[in-house]
Amino acid sequence: MATLEQLQEEFAALKTRFEAQVQENADLRSRIPDQSDQSVTPTPNVVQPIYVTSTMRLETFKGATSDGKGPDVLEWVGDVRSQLTSRRLKGEQAMAFIVEHTGGKARQEIKGRGKLQDPEEVLRILLKVFGDNQSLSQLLQRFYTYRQADDEDLIGCSLKLLGLSNRICPLDAAFKASKDKTLKARFADAVRDEALQRELRRLNVESPGLTFFELRDRVVDWWAHQGLRVHRDGRKQATVSGGEEETSSDGRF
Repeated sequence: MATLEQLQEEFAALKTRFEAQVQENADLRSRIPDQSDQSVTPTPNVVQPIYVTSTMRLETFKGATSDGKGPDVLEWVGDVRSQLTSRRLKGEQAMAFIVEHTGGKARQEIKGRGKLQDPEEVLRILLKVFGDNQSLSQLLQRFYTYRQADDEDLIGCSLKLLGLSNRICPLDAAFKASKDKTLKARFADAVRDEALQRELRRLNVESPGLTFFELRDRVVDWWAHQGLRVHRDGRKQATVSGGEEETSSDGRF
């Protein structure tokens, strides 16, 4: 049986080993990063890449050229306005951009007028000098009084109205804002045939969401399904398989 002194010695040895183990564990914990600290450590700021949308190539406008090449002034002005908007250019920066993309007679026209500060004024000058010299009021009059010609089909009539509207838009912001709606109404008034007029007006009322081209294509299909063509003198002709038979203006064979 162990004596009291032996028991005390064993207890002291166990205590010493226990304290050594505690110290070793503390050393190990000090070498391992605290996970709770990592969870609240703010992440470094990451620089996100900035993507710049590519812009279309803008041709240099040189005014009237002897070879007839180069952009049309109306199309060019429309492209310039789109570029100025997308690039957010105003004032002197917009002026510099316009001058940079002009050459020949067009640049001489701008430089010859001294220090111009309004980009819109410059574009209006180029439209006036290198366009067809028709004022806004003249173009509007032509647009609102246009009627389908005797030898003109529906497609030609629609494109004529579209061409006039495209020439008005750079000169009149209000017209541009309601271009499609105005085109559809004018198309209904411009066609010769009364049945076509009624069909166009019906579509404008019942399907106001149709675009100008959707309206035009739908009424062209409708007209084709009637199997009729309109002659210059207003008589209708029905197309039948194997040949054609003429009808009088009241539709009787």
